Amino acid sequence: MTVRLKNASSPIKEVKGGFIWTTLFFFLFVPLFRKDWKWLEIVIDSIIAGL
Repeated sequence: MTVRLKNASSPIKEVKGGFIWTTLFFFLFVPLFRKDWKWLEIVIDSIIAGL
């Protein structure tokens, strides 16, 4: 799967998108260390919903 990234100051770039292996091994800590609060909340909500 590829994703096209577009920026006003540069040409369109195609990058690979796929599974994030760090999330598999460090599930809750990945968004916490990246200070990605929105995805941290989504991960915590999915853990609670799965219980």
